[in-house]
Amino acid sequence: MKKKGLMGTGNWNVSVMQEAWPEVPGGFAVHSFVDGDWQHILEICPVVASRQILATGKHLFRIQIKQRDRVSFLAMDGQIKIGFFEAELDPKTSWMSESCMDRAWYYRSLGNVYNGPRMAADGFAPGFEPMDVITAVVNINEGTATFSKKRVVTGPESERILISDETTVEGVSTNGVRFGVQFEREGPGVVLLDYEDVTAEDGHYRGEKWVGFGLSHIERAEWAEACECFKKAVKHYHEAGERVLRKEAASMLEEAQQLLKSGGVEAAVNSPFRLRGVIPSSKKK
Repeated sequence: MKKKGLMGTGNWNVSVMQEAWPEVPGGFAVHSFVDGDWQHILEICPVVASRQILATGKHLFRIQIKQRDRVSFLAMDGQIKIGFFEAELDPKTSWMSESCMDRAWYYRSLGNVYNGPRMAADGFAPGFEPMDVITAVVNINEGTATFSKKRVVTGPESERILISDETTVEGVSTNGVRFGVQFEREGPGVVLLDYEDVTAEDGHYRGEKWVGFGLSHIERAEWAEACECFKKAVKHYHEAGERVLRKEAASMLEEAQQLLKSGGVEAAVNSPFRLRGVIPSSKKK
């Protein structure tokens, strides 16, 4: 939590503390509030951010919205932006400024997902308010950030959980980003409920996908295309820590390179393709 939790950046009065929070596994969470008032919403914003620079893989953050005065509304008490920004960007810079175009990607409490000062393509998303839980996922390998919200609606006899559709913004920097929360007015607070490195889960899925594509090319005697697919499978399995599957994909790559070199002559009778029930074609279909 010390490495991936929220921390103040030194601008304005942002309080970061660890406090009891019964809803969180372990009973505590990193909690941030902002104090004071300011006018330069489009220039400088208080922000709390993860220490960690995310340079590869897929990462998930869950944030719950809090506020000090529970009788006031977030729209009046303060707006919040939750998202990711380039690691080299000055944290004090408001993500709404023109200089943050293609450098900050975030979900705003008033609604919608943005790229810097402009709403992202297909960036429509509902607004969020106190006690909503925001899930923010960045996939560095794909260059995307995805946001959604969960709300618990309490009725007289039961509770309902409402989960919004996911909204994705593309073009996220692959040179390293940080997760952060910016405050536009006095009052709102946030709690970091969870952080999870989901690279392994994503890498396993993508590795299987590229192996499948590669085997399809093998059946059509498209050796060069198959080699590229198996190279990608090896990469994704490596990121996922799947040593056995990585070794299998590497053997497929080696065999596909042999087929490419020989024009369709297999190096071994028990090739990794035949073990998967795939018989290489002798000519292109």
